[in-house]
Amino acid sequence: VKGYDPDKFAASIGLAPQSALGSAGKFVAETGKGLVRGLAYGLPSMVNKIGAYVSPAGSDAELFFADGADSWDRWVPKSLRQDTAGAGTATRWFASGAESLPPSLVGMAATVVNPAIGVPLVAGMYGGSSGWDSYRKVLEDGGGYENARTAGALSVGINGLGEAVGDLVGAKLLTGGLRGINALRRGSVDSAVAAATNPGWVRPFLASNLENAAVQSGTEYAQNYGQTAVENAYGAKYADPHASGMEGFGGGLAMSMLMAPFGIG
Repeated sequence: VKGYDPDKFAASIGLAPQSALGSAGKFVAETGKGLVRGLAYGLPSMVNKIGAYVSPAGSDAELFFADGADSWDRWVPKSLRQDTAGAGTATRWFASGAESLPPSLVGMAATVVNPAIGVPLVAGMYGGSSGWDSYRKVLEDGGGYENARTAGALSVGINGLGEAVGDLVGAKLLTGGLRGINALRRGSVDSAVAAATNPGWVRPFLASNLENAAVQSGTEYAQNYGQTAVENAYGAKYADPHASGMEGFGGGLAMSMLMAPFGIG
């Protein structure tokens, strides 16, 4: 209709003045930015947080690693920073899930190769970095050093355990996908086409992805809820554990959906 402006119409009935194309573009852009942040900045920042957490309090090593973690956050260019203000829930969840995907895949891939290495690796990565986050938050909010160390230690346990469980299930999904790729690689083009058109792969594919989605979203909810509750209990400024848990749930669910293609096998 000539003169029709969908954004103005949406605003007139109380909706966000954003066209459908704009919403879709925002979703794709924020998901893509999350993947780049997780790959280029998330892993180095995580390593520095672990270094800061295991260093003696107030030492030059702690200051060095803490500054390193902050520096990685500062070095993220404006064009890659998350910008989900006014965006829908799906955009927020997928931006978060995409950012978590690269470090998670590193741990899962290591677990596929050797669980004795991969599981402790991912538990240490996420546990240590979360421990630093809780320690620093409680300390900066005035909870005191002893409370901050206790909150950090509890966060290490909560997140280390949750990530270990999620890592094992994610690695199982990747293993199934790798089996499928190897079977196709060993066969002929005709056998590959026959396998792709055979509906027999659909049921195990759906089952493994539903299992992964349930575990990733459930453990992320529990981790975020538990970490926030611990921080509240030890002197941090109050935050709603359930709201934090739901953000974790959404990020975990989105990450599992981004992982779905890896489970074709």
